Amino acid sequence: MRSFAALLILLAGAAVSLAADRPWLVRHFFLLDSYLPPSAALLVVLRLVPLLAAAGLAAAVWKLRAPAVVRIGAAALCALPVSELLLRHLESQRSEERRTLQARMGEPHPLYGWIFRPNSAPAIRSGERTVRLAFDAEGSRVPALGACPDPVRPSLLVAGESIAMGHGLDWDETFAAIAASDLGLQAVNLAVNGYGIDQAWLRLTNLLPRYRDVRAVVMVVLPLMLGRNLIDDHPRLTEGFEVLPPSGSRLRLRSLFVNQIPYRSEADIAGSARLTRALLLDVARRARTALFLVPSPGPDRPLEAHSEAQLLHQLFDGSGLRWALVDLDESERWDGHPNERGARKLAAAVESALRESIASVR
Repeated sequence: MRSFAALLILLAGAAVSLAADRPWLVRHFFLLDSYLPPSAALLVVLRLVPLLAAAGLAAAVWKLRAPAVVRIGAAALCALPVSELLLRHLESQRSEERRTLQARMGEPHPLYGWIFRPNSAPAIRSGERTVRLAFDAEGSRVPALGACPDPVRPSLLVAGESIAMGHGLDWDETFAAIAASDLGLQAVNLAVNGYGIDQAWLRLTNLLPRYRDVRAVVMVVLPLMLGRNLIDDHPRLTEGFEVLPPSGSRLRLRSLFVNQIPYRSEADIAGSARLTRALLLDVARRARTALFLVPSPGPDRPLEAHSEAQLLHQLFDGSGLRWALVDLDESERWDGHPNERGARKLAAAVESALRESIASVR
């Protein structure tokens, strides 16, 4: 009986390993949770995990008797609090440079989860350069401390996450500043590092009414941001636009397996896509002109060659939304974010998409 059970376990592990091919792994583990594509070696390791786990469990079933199984189970349960303490210790020992930018320079916000610390001007080391940032009273990035956007000037509003904020770039190097200058507009940058689509929408729709002459809204949209819609350590939106409170759990083990290395089911992907499409349509209804910018790491290639092609079809097909997919090769980015060259490419895409519509309202 035990040998038959062990064989079934091995066969199940082998079946899962065979079924977990590259497209499946990318879609369910990386599409919504990683901007850069996974390495081939990592995918091989992930395919082997079910087989190795099944082999270990089969060996246990074959060799071990009930008392030994109980002892192993008890040891595993005892390891849980030890693992929790270890994760907390590792987090406390993390260097300043290894913490996320929003953790280093942000503060909690009851609706968005976090914002950049208002009225601050930190200098951040990014790679081999020092970038000087500045934030106004709303925690929005500005050219310099005290240089707040004018609510009556013709403006280009930019929303999103770190790419939209201009991570690793001085103000004048960001695509928001370049595109706004070339279009003769004031740049208003509402983006905050680490935001999901829902957080970006909440912040944009709350602050948009403060600006009287918004000629266009540009919102960065990434598959990664759809994954952040599902993270429950901050307030998030349901498909009915209801704001759910954070989970309230402070367990690092839970956060690790639920929010940091999660499996995204087809239902998760579809639900986040429906929410995102509804939010983008709402932005388009509120704005005079709206453009949704989709930066993608890799060389210029047709849409169907992108791993996120199916998701983009779900978001934009038949919507009437204006969107632009911009490929950024290795020479146009650093650590995944656009460098100066990549920012200019994004700015060129924004200008090309918006110049005619903006000129028509002058």
